[in-house]
Amino acid sequence: NIIDKENLIGSSLNDIIVWSKQNSLSTVLKTKYLIYSRKRLSSFHKLNTHQSSIVTNDKLLPRVNNARILGLNFDEHFTWDSHLNNILSSCYGTLSVLKS
Repeated sequence: NIIDKENLIGSSLNDIIVWSKQNSLSTVLKTKYLIYSRKRLSSFHKLNTHQSSIVTNDKLLPRVNNARILGLNFDEHFTWDSHLNNILSSCYGTLSVLKS
């Protein structure tokens, strides 16, 4: 059940925050979450309209559609569309500077 998993994730994140505070580490919470699934499964399980219930540090975690990790853009359906669009826009920007 997805709600059970969200509760487990929330309690694990709270444990990490407590451990960070005990070890004098920064506890700035920039955490967001992304649900990976295939397009067909996403619509079947109604993940597109699912509202988050992951709470940590008394805050509701925001859901994102894509995430950038180590320079790669991952989207919720494991396609390269957002990554390639990001690279193309960067290349077009560099080309326009070189042309002028």
